[in-house]
Amino acid sequence: GRGVQVESCLIHWGSTASVIQSNGATLPGIREVPCRDYTYAMADALDLVEQEMPGFFDVKDEPENRLIVNFTDWELGHAPSRVTAIRKVQEALLAGVNLLSVTPPVGAAMGYYRESVSDLTLIEHGLPSEAAARSSLIPYDHRNPDLVWPEAARVLSK
Repeated sequence: GRGVQVESCLIHWGSTASVIQSNGATLPGIREVPCRDYTYAMADALDLVEQEMPGFFDVKDEPENRLIVNFTDWELGHAPSRVTAIRKVQEALLAGVNLLSVTPPVGAAMGYYRESVSDLTLIEHGLPSEAAARSSLIPYDHRNPDLVWPEAARVLSK
């Protein structure tokens, strides 16, 4: 709506993480980017979010709508990268940052979807029931990529 301050950044991550669109910069028009990397750098990507938007992961006195839309298969590698990533996501949720995970299409990678559900459950298991943040997980539909945004709005409006 009018007068609403919106900040965003776009970070591509896999084996490494890099900023594609800095906070305040114009989105470069990227719709889909194939990622053939391993997905070990989730924690690094979250660090870049904090670098681009200082205070994003801080606990706030007043609730703020903050959302991470994370396109991932949740194959985070082995410890310590997996453990570090799960802890960082838990800390974000505890601070009130909402999370929408978009996984590979169900038909193409049903195993990833099951793993993602299991990892999201693991993350949420360590949270107190009064945690302010919400999370959701949906499979990506390449025929209708715009379905991600209504789900993002639903997560923010809960």
